Parts: sequence; C-alpha cells; structure tokens
Amino acid sequence: MSSNDLINAEFSKHGLITNSDPIRDPAGDNRFFVFIHVDFDEHGKQRPSRTAIDAATETLKNQNLVVEVLLVDTRTLDIEAGARASLLHAYPDAVRNVFLSVIEQSVNVWIDAKRSLDEQLRKSIAERLIVYLEQFDLKFESLATLGEGNVPGKLALLRAVRIGAPATLDSVMNLLQASGFTVPSLDWLRRKLDGYRRFGDVLRLGDGTYALKAVTMSAMGSSRTARSPDISRLLALARGKR
Repeated sequence: MSSNDLINAEFSKHGLITNSDPIRDPAGDNRFFVFIHVDFDEHGKQRPSRTAIDAATETLKNQNLVVEVLLVDTRTLDIEAGARASLLHAYPDAVRNVFLSVIEQSVNVWIDAKRSLDEQLRKSIAERLIVYLEQFDLKFESLATLGEGNVPGKLALLRAVRIGAPATLDSVMNLLQASGFTVPSLDWLRRKLDGYRRFGDVLRLGDGTYALKAVTMSAMGSSRTARSPDISRLLALARGKR
C-alpha cells in the first residue's frame, strides 16, 4: 500500500474527510501535508475533534509517516479563518490568534503570539502557511507578530472612530493607514472595536457602523489643535464633499 493510501485509510478510520490527496513535503521523504475540512457546532466545538486528528497522526507516526494537518474552516471557507484554525491546532502553546492582510495575490500574516517566536518556530509556521495559501493561488509574503509593526493602540483606534463616526470598518482602516499605522486585517480591527464595545467605550449602530459613547468622547477631551479629533473630523468631512 502506498503512503497516500495508508494516510487516507487511517484518516477515514477516524472520520476525517480530506480535501485532497496528501502532499509530499519536498524537505522530507516521509513528511506529508493533509487538508481537512472542519466545522463547528452551536457551542463552538470543532468537528472533527482535535483528539481524532491527533489519534490519526500519531498512528501514522508509528508507521514512520509524519503528517502535518492543515484545517480548512467550512463555516465560511474563509482563507483567514482556515489559516487561524490550522495554526491554532498546530501551535496551541505559541499562537493565540492569526490575521491575514491580502494585497492582490500576496499575503502578509500577523500572529498574536503567546510567547516569543524563535527563528525555528517562525520557519515552521511560514512553511505551513506557504502550503496552505498555495491552494488559493496566494503567495506568502511575510510573517510578523503583533507589536513588531506600527500597530495602532487603543487611543489611535478610538480617535479614528471619532473622526469617521458613524464609521465603517473600511473607513477606520483607511484613517489609521493614512496616519501611518499598520492594520493587520479587517477581522483584527473588528475584534478590537467589538472588545471596546463590550467595555463600554464604543457603540455599534444598527447599520454596523461604529461611534464613540458620550462618556468616551468626554474622557478624550475636545482640544482644538490641528490634530484634535474634532478638527480632523471637519477636515475629513470637507474632503468628502469635494
């Protein structure tokens, strides 16, 4: 029986549905990548379970076949969600979250890391991402952890919401980028603003746009310098009417 047949048979035994035939890793004779579709129940529990995946890969490892599993999120077939699911499964002790910034066919990946990532771990993550992104005809460009780049903090995010209010995610991102900040992805931005909403700093309106609560605006003050939120908002509105 071929290596591919052994892998497919073992995965099938554990109820694991592969997305394609195993891909042999050119860096190792007995190392393979396998794509598996996953979804989640109403409680957010992953199906198939990590236990089933680990059992299959461990059995194959005892047969001298090293299989790296890449998870494809079938809830939306979203590229970022799939990358997140794969890296969280592969590196649960190192990766807290994953965000993708896609420009044309190039992808920059941002990792919210639980600890410092050494060169060996970065290389391992990058190799996994290269294989994963190739199925979407995308090219892996770079890997960075949050904090390495000029990622906006809370004050910058709230200021952008105040200037653009009622602000869409796209408008907040554009305002931040115009100020020289790097925004990992729209999903990262959405998570940050929803976090501030839960803490009572931000309102999400019925149409999905964002605005600051009155108490937040008061705490930020209303100075009239050229960089103050109120003046910036007037300038932004003026530019929009041109």
